[in-house]
Amino acid sequence: MDNWVKSEHPGSAWAAGGGTPGWPNGLDVFYIHSNQIKKTNRGYLPNTSLTLAAGASKTYGFKFLKVASHDEVQSSLYKQGLVDVTAVPGMMFATDMTAKVGSPHEAKW
Repeated sequence: MDNWVKSEHPGSAWAAGGGTPGWPNGLDVFYIHSNQIKKTNRGYLPNTSLTLAAGASKTYGFKFLKVASHDEVQSSLYKQGLVDVTAVPGMMFATDMTAKVGSPHEAKW
């Protein structure tokens, strides 16, 4: 995921601070393969790329769910076997640390 900034997208209404109303952080852009955004130095996950041979193809699937509240987001993610995590200041884990994440749908802990 990346955000558009004026220096990289000059004149765009979707760059941070542009448009009416303005986009405070810039347009949120999600990439399947993010190797091209390495140059921004804003990524925090490993970058990936894909080169297809002539005649080759790659298929991706996405699921979009309509929800009306944050509680429904959490519930929908949980039903899909995913988690929604809220990090608070000071809640940091190194990439090689083990962490246990609970769910509001489980017994209180």
